[in-house]
Formats: sequence, structure tokens, C-alpha cells
Amino acid sequence: MKPHRSSATGPGRRPLAAPHRLGAGLLLAALAAATPALAQFKYVDEKGVTVYSDRPPPANARTSQPIELGKGAQPADAGAGLPYALAQAVRKAPVTLYTQASCAPCDQGRSLLLARGVPFTERTLSTRDDLDAFRKLGFDDFLPAVMIGATRLVNIAPEQWQAALDSAGYPKTSQLPRSWRNPAPAPLVEARAQPVEPAAAPAAATPEPAPATPAAAVPATPPGFRF
Repeated sequence: MKPHRSSATGPGRRPLAAPHRLGAGLLLAALAAATPALAQFKYVDEKGVTVYSDRPPPANARTSQPIELGKGAQPADAGAGLPYALAQAVRKAPVTLYTQASCAPCDQGRSLLLARGVPFTERTLSTRDDLDAFRKLGFDDFLPAVMIGATRLVNIAPEQWQAALDSAGYPKTSQLPRSWRNPAPAPLVEARAQPVEPAAAPAAATPEPAPATPAAAVPATPPGFRF
């Protein structure tokens, strides 16, 4: 496992919190790709790479399909109802937070985004498929992680997170309407439906034995016999 290298310290810098390393139980998974925020289309390009985009696929795409809203994607206008500057930042650089249960640094990262008033999508990692999809996005095995547009950051480093949000154009203080609610946290990879085993056929009923033909009554004294 590669060591985390983003924990630089220096004058005026606060030491980073201890990173939360993903559990070893999330190893060895089938490959799966996550759907980035704002994506409306999924297609396989001419090189065979699966692409998620907010733009229709090019003419040379091998296959394409729209993404159903509410299933891992956000509406095309994710900034609707937000102040102009904040809406522009959301459209330009959507924020996705990656977390895991029982992760104190993840709580700190979530609190940082909430305090600044940054709309974000939270993806939780709890299965082997989640971990593999996380790696496919280019992350190391440490949490929390955040994607701000195309910028990937690992571990809770407040100065780095704030600087990336500044570069993306997010207001320094919260401008979120009081009615705003971020989407509920969801798994990075949608759970696969378990195959339903067909019900066993009922055992064939054992046929009832045919009733025995009653024997003819035997006379008390066979014919021709004398006593």
C-alpha cells in the first residue's frame, strides 16, 4: 500500500490528522465505476473506456445510455435555487466526499464542507466493490477523500481543502439557503440484487395404495368335508 504523501508541514501549517486507512476486509473486488456528480450520460468511447459525462456521447461512441436521475446522478442544473456565485461553482467543480463508518477524520471533512456551505454528494465505502471503484477513481486507500471538480485530495488537510475550494470559486462563507439539504449519503457502488433461487418443486405425492379387493367369504365348512 503506498504511503500518503500529502502531509507536509511547515511554518504556519497545522499537522494533519491521522489518516483513516481503509479496512483490509475491502480487498479483492470486481471492477465497478462510480457515477460522478452531474453526469447524465454513460458511454463506451472508441478506445473501449467507459465515460460518464454531462454531454451527449460523440458519434464514434461504441455504446451509450442515459443515466436515470436519482440513481447516482444529480440533475443537469445542480445549482438551481442557489445564489449565482455558488451555483457557478457547483456547475464548474461539483464536490464529492468519500467516507466510511466509524471514521473520525471523515466527520471532520464533512464538518468543514458544511461549515463553508458547500453543496456536496457523499459516497460511503463499505463493500469490496466500493473499494475497487474508489481505486479506479485514482485514490489511495485513505479516507476521507474529496473530489472538487477534477482535484482529488486525500486525508483531512483543512488548508488544502480550503485552497481547492477557493480555486473552484466557492464563496468563503456559507450562502446556502436555509432550506437546502444535501442528498443523503449513498454507497459508491449500487448494491447488486441477489439472485432469487427458484423454489424447489414440491415432492411428488406418494400415490395411495389401491384398496385391496375383499376376499370372498370362506364357508365355515368347506364343501365335501364332513365332521
